[in-house]
Amino acid sequence: MNALDLYRSVRAADVVLEGRVRRVLGELGLTPLEFNALRVLLEHGELRLGPLAGRLLCDDSTLTRAVRRLEARGSVARRVDPADRRAVVVAITDAGRVELGAAETAVADDLARSITGSASRDAARVIDALDHLVETIDDGVAAS
Repeated sequence: MNALDLYRSVRAADVVLEGRVRRVLGELGLTPLEFNALRVLLEHGELRLGPLAGRLLCDDSTLTRAVRRLEARGSVARRVDPADRRAVVVAITDAGRVELGAAETAVADDLARSITGSASRDAARVIDALDHLVETIDDGVAAS
């Protein structure tokens, strides 16, 4: 196994999938960053911007713009962190949960339509293999 070939294959799959997901989310008025921010907030609860940016692997200023757009739509709420009045925490709202649910359904439906037959069985094996790979990578990125 050539590790560089693994990287190239995973990256090529990511580019194709990201393009499809970006198109579907764009039709819903969301960016992939906004979508993923909602997913992280749903999973982890309210977070400060810095830790949220870390989980999303983006810089604070990029995330701040995305959070402002989500807040303007009512999908997230920002408030002063009671533990540190200088900081802000962000939480998903009920409207954000609805928006995220609709977006996840739209993405899943689009991908399901594009992955059929033997490709569907292959995708299930790839998911298992990638999950195992992520669990075993020891560079700190997968664990964060």
